[in-house]
Amino acid sequence: MRQRLGHAQAIHFLDSLRQSGRLVKIYSDHALESEAESILRRYDDQDFSLADAVSFAVMRVRGISQAFAFDRHFLVVGYELVPVSF
Repeated sequence: MRQRLGHAQAIHFLDSLRQSGRLVKIYSDHALESEAESILRRYDDQDFSLADAVSFAVMRVRGISQAFAFDRHFLVVGYELVPVSF
């Protein structure tokens, strides 16, 4: 967002997220990171980042099947992208 719209718009977006009552901020912990490492090992033919793998772990634990993302890695693991961009 920062690259496309600039710093001010990106900060405004972050501020609006912080004020939203609809979002839950999740912090990584040992259990999530352990699951993420398992995902990285299982998909050794992919170039997932640790951040990707932690996201996949959070989604699995919380039963989330759709991701607001523009990253094909979510498709590889079996999640539905919203919006569909591929």
